[in-house]
Amino acid sequence: MCGRYALYSKKLVKKKYNISLNKNYNICPFSKVLILRRELNAEMLYWGINKQYNSKEFKLINARIESIEVKSLYIKSERCIFITDGYYEWSKHNNKKKPYYFYLKSSLLYLGGLIIDDKALIITMPSNSETSFIHHRQPLVINERNISDWIQGDTKLDMYK
Repeated sequence: MCGRYALYSKKLVKKKYNISLNKNYNICPFSKVLILRRELNAEMLYWGINKQYNSKEFKLINARIESIEVKSLYIKSERCIFITDGYYEWSKHNNKKKPYYFYLKSSLLYLGGLIIDDKALIITMPSNSETSFIHHRQPLVINERNISDWIQGDTKLDMYK
């Protein structure tokens, strides 16, 4: 599960996407975040949605990749990319949480997402061998050269499972 991430590479984001941003090392759900959507336009959307189901309200910040083609909530969604410098996961040992930060050394980190009603969710997948000791899920990381394919829906989902 991805519940916090960072975006602090102001010069790189300005150069690549012509967006001025404030550095943020602790981006949390339900705040406005920078995403890429159709035609690779960068814009700010809220991360997370509130949905009613059986008269209960649910707050969603992530969507499992295994369900985005079958759950009715996701069927009419639009794909997007969360632009990040890295994301956090926490492990819990003896009732104490220890944070881990995952990033690329000299590049932004792009996370697959969905847009529903002009709000965005991060897509998660089962953890790989490098992160599974911390958490059983991780964000869907998209290689920069595949961003356009992901947003246009040309990427097959089973390549990420």
